[in-house]
Amino acid sequence: MKDYSVKIGIFDVAIVHKSLEFFEDLLKDDSEFLLGLYRGNRVNPVIQLWNKLTGRRYVETSIHEIIEAINALNDLGMNHTQISTLSNCLTQVLTDNPKVLSMIKKGSK
Repeated sequence: MKDYSVKIGIFDVAIVHKSLEFFEDLLKDDSEFLLGLYRGNRVNPVIQLWNKLTGRRYVETSIHEIIEAINALNDLGMNHTQISTLSNCLTQVLTDNPKVLSMIKKGSK
């Protein structure tokens, strides 16, 4: 998977793909499992995604971490349950209704 960046407000947030071992090294509790992570600050924001994610799981994890970044960069104070709900719902809307993305692309021109 190729690394890239996403523009969030005035911030360019790097999106990098990491091995499962990278995420396992971050875990303190064996009951946790990470597929992605937002780290950094306003100077060096970065989203890290597991490099083996595919399909809907990749889409949902990417959206989840983008919302995490929006939350942190704008001091919104959303909790993890709110972020998870938003990412799950947006994933469903965007993947189950492909015309929505076409509509958004047309509207942004």
